[in-house]
Amino acid sequence: MGHATNTSLAPSSTTVSAACGPAHICDRKSQYTRGTEYLYCAAPSNRIPAIYNMSSGGVFKSPLTSESAIATPLMNAKEQKPANPHKIFTRKCNIILGLIFLFVLAIALALGLTFGLRHQHPSPPATSPSPPPSFPTPPTNASFWAPNTNASNTWNINLLTQLDPANIYPNTTIYDIDLFLAANSTPSIIRTLHSESHKVICYFSAGTIENFRPDTDRFLPSDYGKQLPEWKNEYWANISSPNVRSIMLSRLDMAANQSCDAVDPDNVDGYSNDNGLGLTEDDSIEFMQWLAAEAHGRGLGIGLKNAGEIIDRIVDDMQFAVNEQCVQYQECDTWQVFIDHGKPVFNIEYPKDAPAVSQVEKKDVCDGSSIHGSGFFTIIKKMELDDWVEAC
Repeated sequence: MGHATNTSLAPSSTTVSAACGPAHICDRKSQYTRGTEYLYCAAPSNRIPAIYNMSSGGVFKSPLTSESAIATPLMNAKEQKPANPHKIFTRKCNIILGLIFLFVLAIALALGLTFGLRHQHPSPPATSPSPPPSFPTPPTNASFWAPNTNASNTWNINLLTQLDPANIYPNTTIYDIDLFLAANSTPSIIRTLHSESHKVICYFSAGTIENFRPDTDRFLPSDYGKQLPEWKNEYWANISSPNVRSIMLSRLDMAANQSCDAVDPDNVDGYSNDNGLGLTEDDSIEFMQWLAAEAHGRGLGIGLKNAGEIIDRIVDDMQFAVNEQCVQYQECDTWQVFIDHGKPVFNIEYPKDAPAVSQVEKKDVCDGSSIHGSGFFTIIKKMELDDWVEAC
C-alpha cells in the first residue's frame, strides 16, 4: 500500500540547497522507504547524486557510489532508482555466502576425487580367475630325510600292533609303523627307535577312510566312495575333497610332532579300483604332489605306495617307494625307475604259507625281482603285517 507525502516534514529550499549543493538539481518528489522519507538530488553533469533524509535532516551518499564514480556520467534523475541500504546489505551477504558455499563445494569435490582415486580398485578381468588353493603353500626350507640305496639297509613294517621295544631288531635300520599306534605308545616308540639309531617311517591311509581311526568322525558323507571288497571297515576317499585334505594335513602334523622321519601314505591308487568317485590317475598325481609338498614343508620325507602307473610322473617328488607283491605279479621292473633315480624301493611279499616259508620259496621270492642295481629291499611278511618278518 502506498504512503502520502508528508509535506510538514519537508525541508525548506534553503535546507535543500545546503544539503544537495549548488550544482545539484533537486527532485521535489519524495518517497517513503521503510518509514523514512528521502529527497533525491541529481547532478546535471558528473556530480555525485545525493540523498537527503528528510526525516533526520541529514545528507549521505549512496552506498553503491564510489569515488571512481565521480568521473562517470550519471543517469537522469528520473531514471535513477533509489538504493535501499537493507537490500544492498542483504545482497552482499548473499554474494558472500554464495562464494563461501562454492569454495566449500570445491574443496569437498577435490577431497572426494582424491579419496576416490586413492581407494579405487582395478576392475576384475573379464574371465573368472582361477580359484585360490585350498591351503597355503607349505614352506620349502625344511630339510627332510631321504633313505639311500645302500645294500646294508634292512627294513621291517609292523602295522597290526604297537611295536614292542623288546622286539626291536638291532640290524633293522628302518621301521615302517602305524602312525596312530605310535601316537598311543608310552614311552614313545619313535623316541625309543631313534635312541637306537633306527629311522622311522609312519604309515597312514591317505586314500581310504578307515572307520576305526580316531578322526573318522571328521569325514563328511560326500567324502565316501565305495567300500573296499576285502576290507569291510574301509571306504575309498574323495582325495580331491578339501575336507579330506584338511584331515590329511592333520595327520602330517601328527607325524611331524611325533618326529617321524618320513610318511608312507597308503591307498593312493583308487583310480585302478571301483572307487565309486570317478577318481583318475591325474587325481592321484596331483594329490601326491600336494601331499609331498606338505610333507616336505614339515621336515618329512615321503614315499609312493604301489600306484605303479604314475611312477614316471611322480618319482621326482618322492624319496622312496613301498611296493607290495611285485615279484608275485611279475611287475618289479616297473619300479626300476626309482632305482635309476637313486631312490630305494621297499618291497613286501606275502607267501600263502607264511610264516612257514620254505627255503625254496624264500629263494624264489628273493631272486625274482629282476631289478638291476642296489636299493631294492624285499621282506616276507604275513598279510596282517604283525611283527614277524623274513628278510631276503
